[in-house]
Parts: sequence; structure tokens; C-alpha cells
Amino acid sequence: MTSQNHYWLILTGKDRPGIIADITGLLFRHRCNLEDISMTLLEGQFAMMLVADTGSAAGHKFLLRELERFAKSSALVLHFEKLPHALKRGSAGRPNERRYIITALGRDRTGIVYRIAWVLARAGLNITDLNSKILGYGRKALYTMILEVDVPKSYAVKRLERTLAKLRKSLGIEIQIKPSETVQL
Repeated sequence: MTSQNHYWLILTGKDRPGIIADITGLLFRHRCNLEDISMTLLEGQFAMMLVADTGSAAGHKFLLRELERFAKSSALVLHFEKLPHALKRGSAGRPNERRYIITALGRDRTGIVYRIAWVLARAGLNITDLNSKILGYGRKALYTMILEVDVPKSYAVKRLERTLAKLRKSLGIEIQIKPSETVQL
């Protein structure tokens, strides 16, 4: 049986060591199961999103009070909201889709994210994850982006590869697409 007590938690604010240990410890003490987590630093600012199964409905007000107290004492902004539907484990991808990884690397310029996202949206493809960073400083700085994209099995990936090749030339950056199962860590 799937729990009906899934909550969406977002924390943002100035980074410091221990935020993740503090918040996950608080959730652990309340017997919450962490279903999905994403955390990053954005220009030195902490940003974390997670979905937690809080188990039984008892104690949610106490949990929320503790989360609010933690956020206030840590100078973090908190958003805590019940998800409107039950989650099914492993439901991130659909059986008739394949996951692809698209990478972009090159000199930073305005519009890289937009132009790649526009191509994918026009093709009806869903971006399920996106991370980008500037690596290095000054003239040697590189822009990097990694996207995870769900592609229907019936979709002609060769057509997307041709479109991305044109975009690669117009942006002057490297863009690659590979099925996620071929990407090695």
C-alpha cells in the first residue's frame, strides 16, 4: 500500500556546512522516508528540494513547527506542502520512453539553456533534470550543462541529433546526446 502522506519540502538560503545533516536528521527523527532529493549551490546559495513520506498523519503539525523553527534559526526559506496525489516508487520514467543524457560544453553565452530547451520542447520531449555550471575563471571559463530527457521509443532520435548538430554550430559549443544506459560514471 502506498502512503498518502508525501510532502514536498524546499529549503533555500545562505549555504553553510551541516544543513543537509541537520534537515535529514530532523526528518529521520520524525520517521520520514526520503523518496527523492535534489540539492545544489547556486552562486553560493543553498537550494534543496525533496519529497518525503511522512508515514501516518499523526504529528504533522509538530513536524511543521520543527521545520519552521529550524528554517528560522538557520536563516533559510522553507516551503512545505502535501502532494495532492500518492506516489508510486520508480514512477519517474514511463515504460514507452527511453532516457537520454544531453551534454553541452563551451564558452558561456546568453541563450544556451533557452535554445536547447526550445528545441526539446518543440519536439515534445520532457526535460527531467537540468544542471549547469561555469567552470573556471576569466577567459578559460567553460559553461557546462547536463540534461536528462525522456524520449518516446517511437521518436526518431536521429532527427533530434541533426537538429542539435545545427544548434552546436550556431552556438559554437559541443553538444552530445546519448542513451542514459550507455553513459558510464
